[in-house]
Amino acid sequence: MIFENVKEIEISTVNGKVEIEGWNNDHVEVSYTIHGEAEVEVEQRGEKLIIREEPKKKLLNLLGKSGWAEITIKVPRKVTVRASSVNGETRAGNASFDKVSTVNGRIELEDCEAGKISTVNGSITVTLSDFCDARIKVGRVNGTVTFEGIDPENPIIGTGEFEVKVSTVNGNIVVRRV
Repeated sequence: MIFENVKEIEISTVNGKVEIEGWNNDHVEVSYTIHGEAEVEVEQRGEKLIIREEPKKKLLNLLGKSGWAEITIKVPRKVTVRASSVNGETRAGNASFDKVSTVNGRIELEDCEAGKISTVNGSITVTLSDFCDARIKVGRVNGTVTFEGIDPENPIIGTGEFEVKVSTVNGNIVVRRV
């Protein structure tokens, strides 16, 4: 599916796996594969694209849910993305995020602009380039924090103009500079 004139994307998943790739085209491309019983809704409202994934409820067991989707989104780098998940992983490269969060899942971002990255129970890996001008703030309750190529006492890349907040309650955090 192709969407034109998108300035903002909001992604919400329950069990889904999301992969986001920044590219040089002016349109957004969305594709997905459903596993089991799940639903994916993609809707454009003006300049905002809304993508939702959730498992279908079982009739005999109203609390039980099954199914998930793999969602791939190709997005112009200037488009701002907000992604949230309950129980799934998010991977992205060359994209701009306002916020990325999950309750129970892994987050991996490579060469992305991101304001806030958080998970309750999962690991976070952020790979940043020399040109990102980031001031990194890290918080965690249980888990390790590793800086690679960044001074842990003064985690700033370039001018430090943009703040990147990375936090987890239970999981490891790796922030690397390439």
